[in-house]
Amino acid sequence: MSIGTTSSVKMPSPEAVLQSLCDDAGCEIVVLEQDCRIAFLNTDAVRVFNAHNVQLPAALHDVFGATVGDMLQQHAINARAVGEVATIYLTIRGHAARVTLRPYEHGILMCIARSMRPLDIDIEAKPLPGDLGRLDSLTPREAEVLGFIGEGYTSAEIAKRLNRSIKTIEWHRVSIGQKLQTTSRVALALVAQQAGLSKVASHACPLPPE
Repeated sequence: MSIGTTSSVKMPSPEAVLQSLCDDAGCEIVVLEQDCRIAFLNTDAVRVFNAHNVQLPAALHDVFGATVGDMLQQHAINARAVGEVATIYLTIRGHAARVTLRPYEHGILMCIARSMRPLDIDIEAKPLPGDLGRLDSLTPREAEVLGFIGEGYTSAEIAKRLNRSIKTIEWHRVSIGQKLQTTSRVALALVAQQAGLSKVASHACPLPPE
């Protein structure tokens, strides 16, 4: 049978194809109704945002919390008003995310990618707005130091870049470790990469448990 022949092949329904694409997308897909209530979550979205018990349709707050929910709703309203695709960058529970809002006739298609390449945004070694999770306890200087740790710099190299003493940088590192409950530089580097504080690319991974 030639590749182009389909007479003997029973093709899946459009619904099945759509479901497969959604489940294999490798990112979180959320469909919003015109009133910005959630009508659909793909498998990744249900797992990552722990939405197993959420009854649809649901408010954005029910899945993302008040802070991120408000931000997403406002951008969705704006995107629908102008009828154009919008892309925003924010933090969801301490993970940097790129959210694409695509208006369609009956609402908004929202695609959330939590793993961003270094050149996707102009990283300034500070958390993006949104739900900072554990990073909410860090001072601006600690966030900056954490960003350099995420790029693999030693305390001496960070001290030279920030024009501070090595002792001061070590003090910041200890404070960061206490707030994030880890003394491992590897773990701190991963947190920095996930939060978008580092120019080093990090691969997508599940959000940490509550």
